[in-house]
Amino acid sequence: MFVLKVLFIFFVISSAAGEEKSGWGISGSYGTGSFDFTTKRYLQPEREASGTIRKIGAAFVYDSSFHKYGKLGYRLSFGLERMELESGDLGGTEFLYGFNTDVLLKLGLINPGSLRFWTGPEIRFGFAQGSGGEFARYAASLVLGIGGVLGADIQVRENYIVSLTAGAGKEVYSPGARDSRNTTLKGDTALLYLSAALIVEIAGP
Repeated sequence: MFVLKVLFIFFVISSAAGEEKSGWGISGSYGTGSFDFTTKRYLQPEREASGTIRKIGAAFVYDSSFHKYGKLGYRLSFGLERMELESGDLGGTEFLYGFNTDVLLKLGLINPGSLRFWTGPEIRFGFAQGSGGEFARYAASLVLGIGGVLGADIQVRENYIVSLTAGAGKEVYSPGARDSRNTTLKGDTALLYLSAALIVEIAGP
């Protein structure tokens, strides 16, 4: 319900700003940073680990403010991620996989020619699942993240843009499964990330 409320607020803000163009596309992302996690397996003590996390992701993207038509808009991303955990506490590399919904509020800065520079806050709602390894195997977690993004939309053709973004953020992982027989994961990450998207106009004159 909270997610729906956030999406509704962003939709109202964008509509009030008079957006006339929107588009759908695909994106790829890469992020790196640090993690501090704790897992608890059934009938076993908690284990803690901290170290480096790297993420590679892909997503479908909806953008309410195609290129430079309007100063205010939002972007929704629905995607998958592969997360690689490296730490001396783990004795090797372990992996998590995630499904995320990202909500980004875009605040237009300047529009020099075929470029549009913008910035804005971003919120993430997601789910992570461990795969293999002794630390994260079968671990399940809900994910809530917040960050800030700086972006540039480049109009490569009349109805196509390439959107480049750089951001920094914080994620909090909380146990997603209450069944005591499941492995749970909790903790947080601090990340820097880059993404690129190709977006095609679908509406407007």
